Amino acid sequence: MRSFKILCSLLIVVTSVVLAFSFILSNRIMFNETQAINRVSYIEQEIVKSSKSSLSKNDIVKDKVDKKDFAVGFSSSKSLSDEEILETIAKTVDNNSNNEKPKQTDTVPSRNYTVVIDPGHGGIDPGSIGYKTKVHEDKLNLKMSLKLKEKLEKAGINVVMTRETDEGLADGSGKSFKKRDMALRKELIKNIRPNMVISLHQNSYTNHKLRGAQVFYDKTSDISKQIAQHIQDEFLKDLEHSNKYISPGDYFMLKCTTAPSVIVECGFLSNEEDEKLLISESYQDKITDCIYKAIVRFLQIK
Repeated sequence: MRSFKILCSLLIVVTSVVLAFSFILSNRIMFNETQAINRVSYIEQEIVKSSKSSLSKNDIVKDKVDKKDFAVGFSSSKSLSDEEILETIAKTVDNNSNNEKPKQTDTVPSRNYTVVIDPGHGGIDPGSIGYKTKVHEDKLNLKMSLKLKEKLEKAGINVVMTRETDEGLADGSGKSFKKRDMALRKELIKNIRPNMVISLHQNSYTNHKLRGAQVFYDKTSDISKQIAQHIQDEFLKDLEHSNKYISPGDYFMLKCTTAPSVIVECGFLSNEEDEKLLISESYQDKITDCIYKAIVRFLQIK
């Protein structure tokens, strides 16, 4: 009986010691986590104070870091400096941000601007066919796009083309070609993350009297509308029969990116007079000059 009482007393003592140790360890972990959270917050505050002029890794950390998640990892890393912690956070945030869609710009930059030029159609998809000459729209789209690319690059603007040959982006043929081709253009634009998308096309309609160039814009973007108006204004000054209003368009190339996007219909291949102009090098130069001047004026490049 006496031995049983001694055994019970020992069990009570051991249990008390284990509980006390667990309590101390739990408090220590909570303290380290809180300490780490405060440390990350302090780093952010100090860096944000010193640099608010541009979007940098430090600003990304300020906006997106989940302090608790990072603090748990840092609670046992006392040897890391504040700068090392911040760099680790920034790298993690960068990796998590790779799949984000580009956001519409709120201001108008003047340099280091990236424009995607999309020559419509291509490959087995010729687009519209000329009324008299039977010229294919995709050929004209590419020729004008290459001319525009050269002009913009001379102004210091970065340019990426969705295609630079007569081929489309998708392989093969069949009914799914168009769908696959457009999906690949969307993916390319998404990966480039441009500031602007210009898609060049030639118009066509059953009424052969319709003529002139017109610009369509993304109805959800005020900047798209501004770009479209700048281009249409240049057309009005330099091109015949282009006294048209810009128009919101419900087209795939306007909706596949959040970058400001416009579709430029350079003229009507269904009109004999427009067709003659559109196949001439001199008129192609006039059209691309108009688009170039509009973009440069919009970006305020001197």
